Amino acid sequence: MIPNPFKTLALSTALAVVFAGGAMAQVEPDPSEQTAPGVSVQNTIALSYDGADGVRIDLPEDDLPTATFTVARKIDLSVTAQASEGEITVAPGETSVNLDFVVRNLGNGTQGFNINVTNTGGQLPGSSDELGGTFEGLTYSASVTSDLGTYYVLVNGEIYDVSDGANAGDLDSGAEYTVRIVANIPSIATDGLADLFEVTAIALVAGSNTEVEEIRTNALDSETPNVVFADAATLWSFGSEPDDTGDAQTNGQDADRTNLRVTAPVITATKTAAVVDETLPGSTFNCGTGSGTATPATPVAAIPGACVEYAITVTNNSPSETAATNIVINDLIPENTSFAGVTPTDFEPVVYAVGTNTVTATLATLEHGTSASFTIRVTID
Repeated sequence: MIPNPFKTLALSTALAVVFAGGAMAQVEPDPSEQTAPGVSVQNTIALSYDGADGVRIDLPEDDLPTATFTVARKIDLSVTAQASEGEITVAPGETSVNLDFVVRNLGNGTQGFNINVTNTGGQLPGSSDELGGTFEGLTYSASVTSDLGTYYVLVNGEIYDVSDGANAGDLDSGAEYTVRIVANIPSIATDGLADLFEVTAIALVAGSNTEVEEIRTNALDSETPNVVFADAATLWSFGSEPDDTGDAQTNGQDADRTNLRVTAPVITATKTAAVVDETLPGSTFNCGTGSGTATPATPVAAIPGACVEYAITVTNNSPSETAATNIVINDLIPENTSFAGVTPTDFEPVVYAVGTNTVTATLATLEHGTSASFTIRVTID
């Protein structure tokens, strides 16, 4: 998650400053170089003075005061979504889609972490949803699955059950691991539907499932170190407003989110029929090729022997501007008519199969906001 510039400590306390080539560069300190919790820091002064006879006197070290403090345990962490601009786009029916988050221990000691994953504002169909129903998001699975409409969670490549509050694994200071949400998109998902996944890491006592509690009551020199939450308020990676805070509290937790959005073509089709020749005396119109002079000049009557032309048009109205590919249209020639010919126009190829009495038209690509058409001509028996 992105540190909130409006709520974090002054930059000078968070970054080390390095001068190189006359320019000032800023580098983030390595958390692993922090002093470990429980370390006792002692400081004793040396005192000397000139006596009345001018002799230099050094007081014995045992007679001088010593100040002692114990380094506290600093609880700090980050959760950072890895998706560009916080969003991943997918196609209906796509499986094993990865949403990655990096959890890093920024504290000064080893910590465990409970990983919580929520699907907020879910719109995608779940594993048991059907077309036309009400959708509330992908269905969580505690085990690896390829079932459409589901997702599961891996931590460092191992299956992790987000429902039991268990420690996903201890991290030393400065160490990190990847939380991966693996999603299987249902084939009935339509353009624009989205699930918003939030991953929260909660600091645990190392080697346990117990959440860390802040302790500030121990004496400064106590052998038992205090425990201090130091995680700063942070922003969502997916969000542009300065006050769009992801984790506002200093509570030993951090969170980030990724939007999973379906982009798909939205195809509509129209089909119209028109008499193009009544085959009356004087007509030179060829129904097979669609050329020649029809009679009358404006034919309208569907009499036996007349040539009827079907115009078929498909349009891609995808709001996400997604192209449609490999479009195939099958059209069974109706009873009481006989196939005469086709005009491919935008489709290639357009083929008539005698055995099935069917015309099959294929279009490789249909871009967003465009239409494509072809025509079929039949004669009335």
